[in-house]
Amino acid sequence: HWKRFEGTHGGGVVKKLLGISSGYLITADNKSIYITGDTLLTGKVQKQLTNLNPDSIIAFGGGARLKLGGKITMSHKDLLKMSRLLPDSQIIAVHREVHTYIHWKNIFIIF
Repeated sequence: HWKRFEGTHGGGVVKKLLGISSGYLITADNKSIYITGDTLLTGKVQKQLTNLNPDSIIAFGGGARLKLGGKITMSHKDLLKMSRLLPDSQIIAVHREVHTYIHWKNIFIIF
């Protein structure tokens, strides 16, 4: 079973250009995994994740930015915040330049 959730690529001009992003919760056999997609860790996304409390999260990180300004994916600070909000969730960081992340107890890095 899966369900789509909305995220945001950024604010201002970036948000207008890229529109709404998608995250997905996939559940099977009483286990759940949330795939963030390209999004920022907004209040809305934090609330969704806290309410869902997934077993695992594939988090798109790397702090990707567009040249015209604005972050479109989570930074290492966002991932650390996420790990503190969801200490029982295993977080798997993927995407560009994620190797720059600080290792934390429940964050794993995929190159």
